[in-house]
Amino acid sequence: MAVVTIRQLLDSGVHFGHQTRRWNPKVKRFILTERSGIHIIDLQQSLSYIDKAYEFVKETVAHGGTILFVGTKKQAQEVLAEQATRVGQPYVNQRWLGGLLTNFSTVSKRLARMKELEELDYENPAESGFTKKELLLKKRELDKLHKSLGGIRNLQKTPPRSGTRSPGNDDAIRSVSLLTRIIADAAAEGLIQRHQPAGEDEAAEPLAEWERELLETNAETTEAATESADDAAGAERTTRPSPLRRARRPPRSPTPRPPTASKRAAATPRQRTTTRRRHTMANFTIADIKALREQLGTGMVDTKKALEEADGDVEKAVEILRLKGAKGNAKRADRSTSEGLVTARENDGAVTLLELACETDFVAKNDRFIALADKVVTAAAAAGADSVEAALAADADGQTVEQLISDEAAIIGEKVELRRRGARLHPATTPRLLARSRSTSRFANPSYLTRDAVPEADVEKEREIVTEISRNEGKPEAALPKIVEGRVNAFFKQVALLDQDYAKDNKLSVAKVASDAGLTLTDFARFKVGA
Repeated sequence: MAVVTIRQLLDSGVHFGHQTRRWNPKVKRFILTERSGIHIIDLQQSLSYIDKAYEFVKETVAHGGTILFVGTKKQAQEVLAEQATRVGQPYVNQRWLGGLLTNFSTVSKRLARMKELEELDYENPAESGFTKKELLLKKRELDKLHKSLGGIRNLQKTPPRSGTRSPGNDDAIRSVSLLTRIIADAAAEGLIQRHQPAGEDEAAEPLAEWERELLETNAETTEAATESADDAAGAERTTRPSPLRRARRPPRSPTPRPPTASKRAAATPRQRTTTRRRHTMANFTIADIKALREQLGTGMVDTKKALEEADGDVEKAVEILRLKGAKGNAKRADRSTSEGLVTARENDGAVTLLELACETDFVAKNDRFIALADKVVTAAAAAGADSVEAALAADADGQTVEQLISDEAAIIGEKVELRRRGARLHPATTPRLLARSRSTSRFANPSYLTRDAVPEADVEKEREIVTEISRNEGKPEAALPKIVEGRVNAFFKQVALLDQDYAKDNKLSVAKVASDAGLTLTDFARFKVGA
C-alpha cells in the first residue's frame, strides 16, 4: 500500500521540475511533459520510488541502522531539523563543511570542543572561572559549533549511500516538508519495529497523519456499510471489525456501496446512535488507544489488543501489557546491552553511582528510561546500597528496584539491567570544590591512580618503544636518555590519574590541585556506559 497518494504529491507541488532551459539530461526518464517552460515530473515514478525509499529507511532503522538527513537549502533547514530530531536521527541542515564525513581528526576535535563548552555554566560567571566577556565569546563559539555540527554529534561512523532516489521538487517548502516527513515516518516505524518484543507478528505503527486519514476514511466507509445493512431486510447486525485491521488487510467480502444521501437522511436517530456506538470499538475509542500509548510507550497493536481484552478498562489494560511484557523480558535475557546511562545521587554525604544499561541509544535518550534511572539511583542511595544486589533489593515506592526495572523493561521493549554500582564519600570537613567541578569529568582514560602503581613490565616495554622511535627519528645518541625520559613521563600522564594535567589549568597536575584543596586521593572509579 502506498505511503502517500498522488493527490498529496500534487497538492504539495512535488511534480514541478526546473525550467526547460536549466535541467540535467540524466533526469530525462523522470520527466513526463512540460508546461509554460517548466518540466513536469512523472509522479507515477515518484510514487514508486518513494515507496521503495520508505521501505529501505524502515528496514535500515529496524535493524539498528541510522539515517543521516541532509538538506542545506534555506527552505529545508527548519523542517529537516524538526523531523530528524523527532525520530532521533543525525542531520546536516547548514552549509556542508569540507571533510565533514572524511576528516575524522578535525571534526572529532571540534565535537570534543563543543561538548567541553556545553559543560560551562554560562548563567553563573562566578562559579565558571571566566569573566563575562570570556563567557560571551565562548557562548558565541558554542552557538556556531551547534549550528554546523550539532546535528551529527551522535553519529558513530560514515553512513554509506543508499542508492535510492525519489524524483521530486526540492525547492518548494511544501514539497520538502512532505517528503521529509515521509522519510521521518519510515524511520519512526523502523524504530518501533526495532523495539517490539520478540515473537510479535505485527509491528506497531506510529499514528502519522496519513494513517489518521486512513482510519477516518475506513471508519466512514464502515459506518455507511452498516447503515446499508440495517436498511436491508433487518439482517442481523455484527460487530464492526477494527478500522486498524481494515487498514492493514483487504476485507474478505466486497464492501457494500455507501448509501445515498436520501437514505442517510432517512436513517432514524436511534439507528445513527447505534452505528456511532459501534465506531467506538466496544468500550474504547481511537483516542483511548492514543492516550494509553502516550502513557506507557507501547505499540498501537499491543495497546488496542489489551484494551479489547480489558473491555475498555484502562487499569486492567495496563496490567495486561505488563504481564505480556514480562514474558518478552525472558526472551530478551541473552541480548547485549551496550548503551544506557550513568546516574548519581547524593545522600548523607555519600554519592551513589549506578550504570543502568539498555540495548540502544534511542531508548537511552527516552524520557521514560531517564526517569527510570533517576528512580533507581534515588532508591539505591536512600537504602545505602553497597552492591548491585543490594541496590536491586532496595525499596522503590512499595516494590523492589529489580521489579521496577522488570516492569519498565516490559513496557520499553528492550533488555534493561543494572550493571554496576560505585560510591564516593564526602566527610563534612573536607573541601568539596574539586569534587563538584565539572571539569574533573574530562580526564583521559587512566588505568592507575599513581605512576608507582603502573606495572614495571609495562614501563619497561614503553621505554623500549620510545627509545626505538627516538633512534628512528635520528635523535643524537647522547640526547636519547633525556628524550626517552620525557616520553615515558608523557606515558605516565596518560595512564596515571594523579600525573594528568588538570582540565582547568594544564600547568597544574591533578595531584597538585588535590593537595592544594586538602584532599588525598586513595582510589578512583571511572564509569563508561557499555564498558
